[in-house]
Amino acid sequence: MSASVEPVVVAGVDGSDEAARAAVWAAREADSRSCPLLLVHALRWPLYAPAYAPSGMTTHTEEPLQHQAESMLADAIAKCRDHVPGAEVRCRVVRGDPTGVLLEAARDAELLVLGSTGVGGVLRMLIGSTAAELVHTSHKPVAVVRGTDWQDRARTEDTTVRVVVGVDGSDTSLGAVEFAYDFAARHEAELVALHACSDIPIDTLPRVQTSGLDDYIDEGRDVLARSISDSARRHPLVPTREVVTAEDPVESLLEQAEGAALVVVGSHGRGAVRRALLGSVSHAVLHKAPCPLVVVRTPEVAR
Repeated sequence: MSASVEPVVVAGVDGSDEAARAAVWAAREADSRSCPLLLVHALRWPLYAPAYAPSGMTTHTEEPLQHQAESMLADAIAKCRDHVPGAEVRCRVVRGDPTGVLLEAARDAELLVLGSTGVGGVLRMLIGSTAAELVHTSHKPVAVVRGTDWQDRARTEDTTVRVVVGVDGSDTSLGAVEFAYDFAARHEAELVALHACSDIPIDTLPRVQTSGLDDYIDEGRDVLARSISDSARRHPLVPTREVVTAEDPVESLLEQAEGAALVVVGSHGRGAVRRALLGSVSHAVLHKAPCPLVVVRTPEVAR
């Protein structure tokens, strides 16, 4: 990011309750980063059916929809400021396709935040095919917010705030590790770094196949230790728990994600052939995680 560009967190807003909750989450995240939050709504005209429009509403001009969008954004700003007093929240209504509008808005952003209908739900409107496409194409980290607000829960329960990151040894995984450490440091959270040996780097497989399970696990510990070492040095106050397992990576991540504040994954795994969409692990966790999820496509490692 150029030094002349102001850091900002961007949240897509579509009038749904899920998007409103995601906006509040984004406001808290922006506040922890000491940067503004920008709420963005994409106004599609004439093929447009806003979630917030009254039932049966019909119009032949764009102006009423513009007013509805501005009113909806004003409500979202009020909710953000109610939960995060003093938050700097801006808004923007942009005419165009949601994917293109949000990609452009997040070009120089720290993070792009979207809402979700929840685990197993049918994603709708902005948070549906648009969210999937943004996760696949955005070069900035993308957060999909679902589950109970961990900050509200932390106020009423004596519990350790926990951030979970999936580690596979790839460059993208290193970006996920750095994001997770940075988040944990700002929110005084414990970091759980998980490596599933079935996701071990391909160049180690010939050695592993000729050894026993203990060597297999040892190799996984080495991969994990190497992957988190630089970020751990940059964030020495973050308590870290390393987990190496021979179990399925998706099930292992989902198990660790129960009750967590955040789970972080890279957008694709290793290999010479880049996947057209998410890696299978990231894709499964994206749709099943019981808490907010951040997908990191490219390394966001501190310089």
